[in-house]
Amino acid sequence: MFTGHIKWLLLCQMARKKKIEFLMNTDWMFEKPIDREHKEYKLLSYFQKMGEKLDKMELYPGFIELSLHLANVQTLVKDKKLYL
Repeated sequence: MFTGHIKWLLLCQMARKKKIEFLMNTDWMFEKPIDREHKEYKLLSYFQKMGEKLDKMELYPGFIELSLHLANVQTLVKDKKLYL
């Protein structure tokens, strides 16, 4: 089986190859404005949209996107790296 980082890289490559349109850019943390309150509202909006998709049982491609965002945040906190 693949290790965690390799798995996320493979998911990211798969998403790029299939031209999946995400609800939120993977670099959302660094987009202007760099403001904590704005980022909180952006996350709230994203979670609401993802909640609507999950209510409709639309797991793909939302799960890939959610996995990439989670991996980015975890990696940024741990290693100060970001997978875009």
